[in-house]
Amino acid sequence: MLGKIKDNQNNFSLTIYLLIVFAVSWPFQFFILFWPEAIWAFKMLLVSMIMVSVGTFIAGKYVFHDTFSDAGWNWGKPVHYISAFALPFIIWVIPTLISLFLETKSLPFDFNLVDTIILFLLSFIITIIPAFGEEFGWRGYLLPHLVKNYSIKKHY
Repeated sequence: MLGKIKDNQNNFSLTIYLLIVFAVSWPFQFFILFWPEAIWAFKMLLVSMIMVSVGTFIAGKYVFHDTFSDAGWNWGKPVHYISAFALPFIIWVIPTLISLFLETKSLPFDFNLVDTIILFLLSFIITIIPAFGEEFGWRGYLLPHLVKNYSIKKHY
């Protein structure tokens, strides 16, 4: 079993990995070049971020025959999840409350708190899914392989 894991580590090729990931993710980025004003073209940028994880899965499972066991996935501590989910909310709410308190801005006449919270949650979900796709590909899969296969040369 240990010999097989070692063979899988030597099977990794940075060039092949990047070719696969770029082949499945970059076509979605070209829409913005031809239709820069279309909102759906911006949505294709989000799809291209998700496709990084699809390309990583294809490369890892079918080309390099990896188990993804070294991707560094663990549940972590709940305080980290709370912090990660609260940070965008804090970044958005605190400046707004300060502006309202200092009366530099005011709420619109037709302000609705429920609609605002729903909009925030939707934008948060729309952002976190593509971000996970890129983190899975670049940091969770590629980085451990680069660390295993390439060394840092120190020059004095």
